[in-house]
Amino acid sequence: MVLIGGSQGMSGAAISSLLTFHELGGGISLLLTPSEKTVRGVLKKDPSLMVNTIPESADIMNIPFVRKTSVLLLGPGLKTEECPILSLPKDKFCILDAGAIQAYRNIPLHDGILMTPHTGELENLLNTKIKSIGQGISLAKEYSKNFNTYLLWKRHSSFLIDPNGSVFLWERPEPKLAVMGTGDLLAGILSFYLSRGFTIPEAVQLSLSLLTQAAKKSKSFPTASKIRKLLSKGDD
Repeated sequence: MVLIGGSQGMSGAAISSLLTFHELGGGISLLLTPSEKTVRGVLKKDPSLMVNTIPESADIMNIPFVRKTSVLLLGPGLKTEECPILSLPKDKFCILDAGAIQAYRNIPLHDGILMTPHTGELENLLNTKIKSIGQGISLAKEYSKNFNTYLLWKRHSSFLIDPNGSVFLWERPEPKLAVMGTGDLLAGILSFYLSRGFTIPEAVQLSLSLLTQAAKKSKSFPTASKIRKLLSKGDD
């Protein structure tokens, strides 16, 4: 997995996604960040991790590890203005999260790409205020079809919209997930399942299920880091 994220002062989000991927057994990863400070911080936390600054956009896809990877994750802890605009290859899954969502707004994509906006990010993507679930789904379906991308609308009951207009509902709200940082965990989990060859709908279902079950294991309202530690534990 290649993760592009971790702008200065926002490295925690990228590290959370990265550690989630690894702790589930994801294997080898590379973090590319716009911040030298993030590079130093990551290596201080774990010298075994591969991390470097983002090269010129034209050079990113020529990095040998990037050419070999099956999953790209763009956005955790990344400022929109620092997100490289790449020609995303069709032989790789790509997750566009957080700061990358707006960066790739209105750009034709492909059906191996998943955008993961929460409601505020979806409103920015669609350039409109969402006044009802029905309106949001209708506009998201139109966007997914026009730009050939999967779109996961993250909310207490989440919706996955595919480029053909099909809508999948995840109707298992978990109040304990309403804490800062759970979106970064979800990005890491999605990367793990996609790296294992699951389809995007399968990966979304498995990821939301795993994240929900981990949150339920906590006896109180946990932090995102606490939920991450529960992800790889079996049932009590």
